[in-house]
Amino acid sequence: MTDRRGGATTDAGDRPARPPLVEMAAALLIVTGAIQLLSAIGAVATGNLPPDAGGLLALTVAIDVATIAAGVLVRAGRLWLLVVNYVAVIGFLDLLRSTQSIVAVVLAVVDLAVLYVLFTNREWFDRSRREAPDEPDEAPTID
Repeated sequence: MTDRRGGATTDAGDRPARPPLVEMAAALLIVTGAIQLLSAIGAVATGNLPPDAGGLLALTVAIDVATIAAGVLVRAGRLWLLVVNYVAVIGFLDLLRSTQSIVAVVLAVVDLAVLYVLFTNREWFDRSRREAPDEPDEAPTID
């Protein structure tokens, strides 16, 4: 099904269909956030943290949870500017760590790929926001 501008829409016709690359970007954010969160939890469970790393652990967990939330926002087509800025910051942080770990290099490349997808699909985010069904003014009643 296509809309009047030639873009694909969902079966309901109310929102434009999500491009496959946007779906991939959302999945990458969700999966990398979940893997890093599980890694942090594993480090705590095995006792591989120095005793004074509590603040750093809390920051790491917050960043990982926010990465998962960013993936959900991308999938929903919401808050494009916030997600772009967040992914750019975590990409920069991963680049800073890239001299210490090959995993950080991979994460930085993933973040750059997600940024590319977000920038090249901005039009979909704008259309998705404009064409989303409005919230009902009042709750439906049964007569």
